[in-house]
Amino acid sequence: MTTLTTEQTAEAAAHYGKIKRQVRVLKYLETRQDSNWREDLILRIHAGALSVRVRDDWYTPGEYEENVPLDYEILLSWGGPAVRIVGKLDRYGEPESAVLEFQDWGIPWTPIFGYEDGPLVDYARCWHFAEC
Repeated sequence: MTTLTTEQTAEAAAHYGKIKRQVRVLKYLETRQDSNWREDLILRIHAGALSVRVRDDWYTPGEYEENVPLDYEILLSWGGPAVRIVGKLDRYGEPESAVLEFQDWGIPWTPIFGYEDGPLVDYARCWHFAEC
């Protein structure tokens, strides 16, 4: 198992703190009548991701079935260090889990925070993965 330094976990913690603040504001804006602020925040959240990717499951060649993505990745920063959110999608393409991971030179992707509920999952729900 990889052991991260305080400086390395601080990078991931900074991203997590920003995500928690954005989700708190999103939840507050859901109660307001003016949805323009919420839409603006979602656009800012989208702009903060470097890439958003999905992947589907194994299937038998020649079998016709619409493949539904099962996993997602939201890349928040790259290089050394890099931070991303990965998780599982339900059959409707909605996030059902989220894990914040960290990577640096010589260090593989390492989970920092992981949840089946909470700010990371709410943050990931700002994307429509069924449309990816």
